[in-house]
Amino acid sequence: MAKIAVYFDGFFNESQNYVSFSVSEITVLEHICYKDLYSSLRSKIGSIIDMNNIDIYLCLGPIECVKKDLPITNDNDVKWVYHIITSNVECRIALIVHSVGPLSIFLSSSSSSSFQFQIHDDGGRFFENIDMSKVDSNFALKVQDIISYQKAWCAREAVLNDIRKSSVESYKMLPRFAYILELNNPSSVVEYKVDVDSRFHYFFMILSVFTSGWQHCRPVISIDGTSMENKYGGTLLSASTSNVNDQIFHLAFCVVDYENNSSWTWFCNQLKRIIDGRNKVVMVSDRHKSIFKAIELVFPNVLHCMCLVHLLRNLKLKYKRIVDIVFHACGKIFNIVDFEHEMRLLESSAPGIR
Repeated sequence: MAKIAVYFDGFFNESQNYVSFSVSEITVLEHICYKDLYSSLRSKIGSIIDMNNIDIYLCLGPIECVKKDLPITNDNDVKWVYHIITSNVECRIALIVHSVGPLSIFLSSSSSSSFQFQIHDDGGRFFENIDMSKVDSNFALKVQDIISYQKAWCAREAVLNDIRKSSVESYKMLPRFAYILELNNPSSVVEYKVDVDSRFHYFFMILSVFTSGWQHCRPVISIDGTSMENKYGGTLLSASTSNVNDQIFHLAFCVVDYENNSSWTWFCNQLKRIIDGRNKVVMVSDRHKSIFKAIELVFPNVLHCMCLVHLLRNLKLKYKRIVDIVFHACGKIFNIVDFEHEMRLLESSAPGIR
């Protein structure tokens, strides 16, 4: 059995210690499931919560240590876990579950006689930053209860919606976001495209600081795409360059449905609006066919090169013994004689690569 000490009718002094309080106690099982804990606390603490405008202090620890005027500390031996709660508002009870650390239970009450529990860990991160395949096992460890994967998923989604609001509402705000951004950040390029049913298709953004900074960067632009892992998926396309200090300088971002000819062509057309002012620009990318077609169509006079990193990854699928140092040396040499020398070294480790 564990004793929960309930401190009330007290106040905090200048040292932030709770003093001059009255003490009550509640007995609960040390390893109690969520349902039983809910019922036990609702019945035993309800009368105390019902008292209006009374500050209540809850602390779990050995009942022998619960003495009037005893300073509330965070002693490792006693393992006090405490939090102030006030009647009729959101409140928290912190409990110690042996060997797995503290479990925080948030009680939100719309009226003094009705309670609802929400299980969190470390302020809500339990449901947010965790592999969903581990949610149910972690929950069972903490509250000695078993829940299904579906319940764990629904609980996670509910918490994320409370924190971030729904993704649907976020997409609806994009036109307003684009308008406000252009209004408050002149010279920014913000474009979006919807389909015939007014559903989201593409969104492109270049901030004004990127536009002005580009004029002082090296005329080499790297473009690539990466998958977005969220409810609605999609692909994030980006363009970046490097400044005179060899630091990455972002130019543009674009959210599209897929990497295809249409999306890459639309992205390049928007990017062209800030590139056209400079001559002898070089574009660097992987060997995606849609990128090649888009650059050939939108930037016919631009030199297009392949990224060494992506090329090496592709070659290693066939040539396992490629020496990375020699390969990169081939890509960084600017005269034919030295290039042929490095290529012969590369061929010695990966015959037929030429």
